[in-house]
Amino acid sequence: NKPKYYLAYRQAVPDIFNSDAQLSLLKAGVERSFSYRLIDRISYKIEGGTFLNRQQLYFADYQAFSVNPFEFNLRRNSASFALLPYYGFNSSDYYIQAHSRLRNNFILLKYLPLLNTTEWKEEIGFSYLYTEAEQHYYEFSYGLTQILLLLDVSAYVSFIDHEYADFGIRLSFAIDGDE
Repeated sequence: NKPKYYLAYRQAVPDIFNSDAQLSLLKAGVERSFSYRLIDRISYKIEGGTFLNRQQLYFADYQAFSVNPFEFNLRRNSASFALLPYYGFNSSDYYIQAHSRLRNNFILLKYLPLLNTTEWKEEIGFSYLYTEAEQHYYEFSYGLTQILLLLDVSAYVSFIDHEYADFGIRLSFAIDGDE
């Protein structure tokens, strides 16, 4: 599976539909999901963007980031944050975000006698965000996936500028077939 590269441009034109917004946002990224030797799945997504023009910019026009703030989710999204404050890091200037996941049969807990015969998989992850607020936000995660072929349970810990920020558990039902 080859990497997918993308480039996106968003432009607001004033005086259309009585709008006075004037902005242009350029973003680019790469994402990939693949298997490597005995590792079941490695996935990553890296994206960066900047506002080229922000003469008249409203909060609704800021770049928002995918956040799963709920403890129970009906789908899993490997390119989202679990503990990021919902609107706290929205960007009005520039940003870079990165997400990576590694899923395999045996990483840590599956070596225990009670778990090593299950079909569950283990997953470790890392997510990072940097915006013009000049704060480094990152999350680490560990989880068990494909419990009863449908349920994922993950623990997350987050840091802001290298200081502990939050801890949380998320349950996801993988009914949409997302990795």
